[in-house]
Formats: sequence, C-alpha cells, structure tokens
Amino acid sequence: MVAGQSGFDTAMRRAGELQVDVAHLERVGDYLQILADRMPELRAAVQAAHDAAAAGGQHRHSALGSLNIDEVNHPELDGLARRLRRVHDAVADNLADLETCLRDTTRAVATIARLYDTVEERNRLTAAEVLKRLPR
Repeated sequence: MVAGQSGFDTAMRRAGELQVDVAHLERVGDYLQILADRMPELRAAVQAAHDAAAAGGQHRHSALGSLNIDEVNHPELDGLARRLRRVHDAVADNLADLETCLRDTTRAVATIARLYDTVEERNRLTAAEVLKRLPR
C-alpha cells in the first residue's frame, strides 16, 4: 500500500480513529517488560554460541577446524572467521539496541497509562496521541 491509494488512506484514517484501552496499555507494558527482562539471557546465549563456534571444537579449536582458519588460503574460507565475528557483533549490537528500545517503550506506555487514567481522558486518547508519546 502506498500513500494516496484508497486502501492505504483508509487504513491510516482508521488507525487515527482508534480509541485506546488503558487497561490494554498496562498489559502491553507488562509484556514489553517481560521481553526486556529476557534480553540479557538472550544476549548471553548469542555470546555463548559465538564462543562455542570460535573455540568450542575439538582440542578447543574453532568449530571451523582451526584457530588459524583465517590464514587458510582457500577462496571459500577466506575471511570466514572475520565474517562470523562481524555477524556476531551485529546481532549483539542489535539485541542491545532492542533491549534499550523495549525498556524505553515500557516506560512510555506506563506514562501514557498514568496520564489517561480517568474515563474522560481515556475517551480522548487516540492512537495518534499514543504514537506522539512513544520514543522514536
């Protein structure tokens, strides 16, 4: 869908008209908190998998067959360990960013739920208002 097409414009209009249930916001906040709290465990698992691949094979050699795998003069293996390290680093960085975003969003959702705790305030709360308050 693209802006200017009736399906997209209708979907965006409907999204802007959504009313937000504060009780649902609190449940969303709880869910986001659980995800954020699990991120260190996931990050540790990614690190353990990387460590095992780097030096967890026979005789504590790389799972790739040698601690010096990058020195093998073979086109298919050239730089393989460096590429695996870069992939690990990218995944680790992205998981750290995700954890930060989850924690920031959890705080924002809790703030929104507190700001709109009366029936009158809830009736005025739209999806657009929620989006304005979420971290970018």
